[in-house]
This record gives sequence, C-alpha cells and structure tokens, in this order.
Amino acid sequence: VLEVGCGVGIDLVRFARAGAKVTGVDLSPTAVQLAKQNFEQQNLTADLMVMNGEALQLANDTFDFVYA
Repeated sequence: VLEVGCGVGIDLVRFARAGAKVTGVDLSPTAVQLAKQNFEQQNLTADLMVMNGEALQLANDTFDFVYA
C-alpha cells in the first residue's frame, strides 16, 4: 500500500496492522519524522519518505493499492 500525503501515518498504521506492507510519502519532513516515531512506538514497519506526491520517484507497478 502506498499512501500519498501520509502525514503522521494514522491511516497507514491501520493498513500495517491489517498485515499490509506499507509505504508513505509526504512533502513535510516533520510529518515523516512523526510518522516514523508513530510506527516505532507501535512496533510496526513502514517505508516512509519525504517526497512530492505529484512527482513520485518510485518504480511503476510497485504497489497494489494507492491511498491519498
């Protein structure tokens, strides 16, 4: 699951708890840092990156589901 504009990761955590492999991107470095802390506190894993959602630098056909 890719979440574009993941913020602090609240929705992304729900996907991770359900067993999904998750990736989140957000323009805000502060939001991404808080999302990383959120995942660490809940013992979950995610790939979290500062990135422009309108110019994603990710390989095509990498995700089964994109959430925004």
